[in-house]
Amino acid sequence: SMLTPPNQYFMEMTSGVLAVDSNSDARGWMQRTSRRMHSVWSNSNFHTEMHELYLDLPSIGTGNLEILEDDKDVVRFSSKFIGNYYVDENSKGDVDQLFNEWHWTPKQLIEEFGIKNMPKEVKEMFKEKPDSAVLVHHAVYPTVMVDPKSTSKRFISQYTLPEYDFEIDHGTFSTFPNAVPRWSKISGEKYGRSLGMNALPELKVLNRMNKTMLIGAQKMVDPPLQMDDDGVV
Repeated sequence: SMLTPPNQYFMEMTSGVLAVDSNSDARGWMQRTSRRMHSVWSNSNFHTEMHELYLDLPSIGTGNLEILEDDKDVVRFSSKFIGNYYVDENSKGDVDQLFNEWHWTPKQLIEEFGIKNMPKEVKEMFKEKPDSAVLVHHAVYPTVMVDPKSTSKRFISQYTLPEYDFEIDHGTFSTFPNAVPRWSKISGEKYGRSLGMNALPELKVLNRMNKTMLIGAQKMVDPPLQMDDDGVV
């Protein structure tokens, strides 16, 4: 509610050059553009997904926010679960490779990519078992990994169905489509460390103490009794 409040302007554009920012025409254009950007974000799922990112970052230490174009809302955001993706860095320490996997139903796949881009197995599954789970892989990596001399867009995006050895979508991006913040990172590590990791030993001790107190309370309410088996009729 304070970092990215939905009812307030929490950012503004700048050219990075003081002389340009001081120009009234340039400043007016940047202010109008900033308002338009806020309007687009407020009408999208930005605040919902950012809430999930804010939960992941201080607890797990690594967040992943996917930013894609959307036909309806202009832009679409999606916070990813850390157990489903892997990242890699470039020489500057910036994340420039991402591999994500998850399960979708045939209905979700067709809604996202169209039925004409589906293999025949998924088309048949959609008719017979529309609630079945299909494994989806999404890889984003630099174009130079495929063609070092390429002058096209910097990143390649591939969606595949590994169970059927089938590519359902292939595209490119000018910029990396995922924001992957790390709370705190030690040199040589790719994934972040968090405040939750620092508090984990104390949390385990407190959990153990609570378990012992619950066992003691149960014994006080329902104490164990020692008597002969079938000794009382």
